[in-house]
Amino acid sequence: MKTTRLLLLMLGIVSSAQAQLEPGSWYTGACFRVAMNSSNSGDNHSTNFIINPGTFYTINDHWGAGGMLSYQTEIDKTGDDQKNTTYSYSVLPGVRYYGQISERVNCYLQGLLGIGGGTTKYEYDGNESKTNNFSWGAGIKPGIMW
Repeated sequence: MKTTRLLLLMLGIVSSAQAQLEPGSWYTGACFRVAMNSSNSGDNHSTNFIINPGTFYTINDHWGAGGMLSYQTEIDKTGDDQKNTTYSYSVLPGVRYYGQISERVNCYLQGLLGIGGGTTKYEYDGNESKTNNFSWGAGIKPGIMW
């Protein structure tokens, strides 16, 4: 619960800072996430770390363009004999369209394209193998800035 409140507070601070930028301004931010999970049996453990730095340029009152980089590490352990480790990275160029709801509240629609890759390493019963990964995608997300 404390983590959720802290994240909402940080989102509010970042969003209000973005809403006050003038056309021709650059802004930079980052998102960090660390998650750890374990099963009820205690044999399965998962750790996930993500960092997403990004920067955008405000073109005019309604448009912004920029992009993000993403790095992710995921480690899954099943008992003592199996471990899967995935390292991945992505480049995400994007645009935002801004609209004003009130004097202090703005909304935006963000579109991103992504391309990335990485490696997954499998360790089991003393053996090891690797697989290379490739990914791409596109997405649209709405947002509100206060």
